[in-house]
Amino acid sequence: MIRQPKNERQQRLARKRLEQMALQQLHDDFECSPFESRAILEVMSEIFELAWQGPERLKPGQMCVLAVAADEPAGKPLAACRMKPIILTLHSAEDVALRQRVTGRQVIPQLRRAKLQRLAAEALAQDTCLTVEDLANTIFNCGERTLEHDLRTLRQQGTSVPLRGQQADIGRSVSHKVQAIELALQRKLPSEIARRLNHSLAAVERYLADFAAIAHLLAEGWPLETISFVRRVSLGLVREYEVLYQQASTATQRQALADLIRQWAPSGEKKSRASQAEAR
Repeated sequence: MIRQPKNERQQRLARKRLEQMALQQLHDDFECSPFESRAILEVMSEIFELAWQGPERLKPGQMCVLAVAADEPAGKPLAACRMKPIILTLHSAEDVALRQRVTGRQVIPQLRRAKLQRLAAEALAQDTCLTVEDLANTIFNCGERTLEHDLRTLRQQGTSVPLRGQQADIGRSVSHKVQAIELALQRKLPSEIARRLNHSLAAVERYLADFAAIAHLLAEGWPLETISFVRRVSLGLVREYEVLYQQASTATQRQALADLIRQWAPSGEKKSRASQAEAR
């Protein structure tokens, strides 16, 4: 494909003009501050860019679907839940390899269970949770009882699939994100954490990066509500992370916290975050 710098430049300029128009409208119509207007615009841009992306942005075998945000509480009606567009891999090289290993009548159910685990992990890595209803009616086109049977089989095998029902049943005190941070503070490697929690490595790395950033803001004394807004995470999660941050009281725990922040903080803030954690 031949690049056309002039057209690309015009598109960038047009986008900037649209962004400025949106920022001004947020200020005029809703009296948003420049900071609030920019934050709102970034969130909306992220949502619509993913929802509108063309086939060239999707890899073969992938699809874009809407899923419930992972921080929506249990018991809240799905119609009232915040939704996010995410990308799922319905067909992959792993599926081909599994077909070659398994023969007979077990091919289809084992393939479906493998996909079930992959799709749930991919959704969680994008801060959402799929439901049995989503998977049965939108993705697999099968009966919900079929997937419920698959889930029972996987549980009997010791495999937990992070769907919305399962994640909601965990409860805030032992949420998957908090579990990941607790294991990291025990100096477990991200790959081991992902294996223990049956999450993708990308999801675990995102949890660690979020915690490192939030720990830095806690060290600076930012209000919890402001941290929630700036980091785009729920206030409940910020409070959970605050508890973990405050519980690091011994020298060993403080060092583990400092190492975690040093490794996962953005490059421009690593040094200050680590020194603040060590000084606690």
